Amino acid sequence: MRFVIPFLSVWLAATAPQAATFSEDVLPGIGSGDLINQKFGAQGLDLMRSPRDLMLQIAQQNFEKAIEILGRELAERADYASILELAPQIRQVMTENPHILWLHALALAANQETDQAAELLELDAAADRTGDSPLPLLAQAMLALRTDGADAASDYVAQAIARAPDHAYAHNLAGIIASQQGNMDLARASFAEAVRLAPESKIFWRNLGLADFAGDRIETAADWLQKALDLDGSDCVSLIALAQVYEAWQRLGEAEDLLRRCLASDRPDTRAAVQLIRLQVAGNRFEAALETATGHAAALVDPAAVVAEIHLLRNRPDLALAALDAAAGPSRIQRAFAQAMTGDPAAALAQIQGMSASGSVGPAQALAEAALAAAQGSPVGAASREVLAADSQSRARLAWFDALSRSRAEGAGAAAETARAAADMMPGVRFEGVPEDDWAALSDGENRVRAALGMLWFLRGYDLASRDVFARLLADADIQQARYFTALADVRLGNLASARTRLAEAVFAAPSYYSAQNLLGEVALNLGYHTEALEAYRKAVAVVEDGGALMKVGLLADFLDEPAIAEDALRRFIALHPKSFIGYNQLAWVMVQRETRLDEALQLAEKADSLKPGNASILDNIGWIHHLRGDDRKALPLLREANKRSGNMNPDILYHLAVVEAKSGSVVESLALLDRFVDVAPASHVAAARAKELRARLE
Repeated sequence: MRFVIPFLSVWLAATAPQAATFSEDVLPGIGSGDLINQKFGAQGLDLMRSPRDLMLQIAQQNFEKAIEILGRELAERADYASILELAPQIRQVMTENPHILWLHALALAANQETDQAAELLELDAAADRTGDSPLPLLAQAMLALRTDGADAASDYVAQAIARAPDHAYAHNLAGIIASQQGNMDLARASFAEAVRLAPESKIFWRNLGLADFAGDRIETAADWLQKALDLDGSDCVSLIALAQVYEAWQRLGEAEDLLRRCLASDRPDTRAAVQLIRLQVAGNRFEAALETATGHAAALVDPAAVVAEIHLLRNRPDLALAALDAAAGPSRIQRAFAQAMTGDPAAALAQIQGMSASGSVGPAQALAEAALAAAQGSPVGAASREVLAADSQSRARLAWFDALSRSRAEGAGAAAETARAAADMMPGVRFEGVPEDDWAALSDGENRVRAALGMLWFLRGYDLASRDVFARLLADADIQQARYFTALADVRLGNLASARTRLAEAVFAAPSYYSAQNLLGEVALNLGYHTEALEAYRKAVAVVEDGGALMKVGLLADFLDEPAIAEDALRRFIALHPKSFIGYNQLAWVMVQRETRLDEALQLAEKADSLKPGNASILDNIGWIHHLRGDDRKALPLLREANKRSGNMNPDILYHLAVVEAKSGSVVESLALLDRFVDVAPASHVAAARAKELRARLE
């Protein structure tokens, strides 16, 4: 089946996800693992209303029954709060009952009161005397998770599950431990079992959703998180997690609504404010981000530093400097950025070098020194070079600044040679085809300063400042890299028309500039100029045999009914990526939709199936080929399975299955599939007219 050409393509999204983003050193993000492994303490417990029968048993001093209910509440809802509230009172009366001691120790450990939890478990030297309760092992597992780490905890929880295979909380804890070990498949399986055993727990549904989100199963993650919210609409962790899902879908308004719901709830989670600021900045809504940072200052470790960063993102270094005067934390690097942005890179470099001399050097500081040293014609310090050598992307970024320095000291040829090592300083950014004239122009002192600062702001995510500096550079010199990076900043800022103009100028001057041609293809595609996009991609792959661009040539050429071009590109893709199912399957589809060379198409689709067994699009291809060859007996089960695996959501599969069901005599089933096709297929779908004709024949 056809792979849809995305309107926001993967490469473009990877290169420029949003206009701006907070650096992790200023406002750390929130990962799925952080939300799964809730470390309560200052964040507050998941408070639940204690069951009415529990409070009744306490009132009647029926403590044995109360302990039984607390154990059930733990197993079915992970209710630590009731235990922490009631266990001290019950333990005063039930001094010999080990179950309340184990429950209390577990809840204390969950709440990060690990010393008290350990003391309680030491009181129970004979923790295994009953031999069948999972509670002592679960308490030990939670304590180990909080103190010694996930590996130490995993043995305890496995023993607990062996004692009580139907204990839902035990499976939930096993999932938490597995997630901390990085085994998200095991975590997901554990949470799924917890949900099966206790479907009324918001926490278990939430964790299943988080595990799916971490594993890129976004559709199901949204379903499970919504189930958690159906059980408790004000559950902030679920609201934050679902907001992240909506952000991944680019449904930013809905994501913001969820975060505001959390902040307006009876028990707001301050992390929602952090996420909201990041979301607003990503949408270039700087005024809204400033309002959130001010209104929720208590949620931020250093609100003044966050405000300063927003001003730097706005290209307002004067306001950033004013905010930094009130910052509590280490803000010297931001001050250096603000100084450089106001036109004093020498003072900024002195600030950075002073930081290096007085303490350890971090990645952001090392990158800043590399840029500012290139701007000032100074060598990069050894400590910063060592930090930037730690990973390939940082090495590539350093190589670009080194190329800039060499343009002055050794000439354009040496700079161009050094720039080869700067490939992939960001996804898709390469320097094949950049004219040597660029490096000659960049050897000029003022041009070099602007280029170094423009690149630093770009890499830092200060896109307004980056675009401004590169535009000023272009006003004085004809430099194609400046056009390209100005266009990239425009893309991040959502100005695709401006980016297209810049890129058209760059590729006119330098037709072999690979990255400019590739980005022009992305921008033209997103603007709907398909023929222009195809031409740009074809020129790009003439310079660099890149798999991603070749696939797009294949997709676009197929879409524009240029099968020979599509086939050539897809065969080149297969030669580059022989272990990727996509090339074989897409090439098969080029043949299938034109009903030509079906034997070869079947071989290609079966090769794809051997590489990715059970994939819905591959099963659809194979099934439809069998139908075209007149074998509906083979086609029908394959198409049914393809539809099942695609969740009854893929219009190509729905149409194919409707045709074969009708041919097999299943008219009712075929009509139901055509109804579903109408629900999910756009009006412009290639099979829309044929689907109407089929319905008319069946009715």
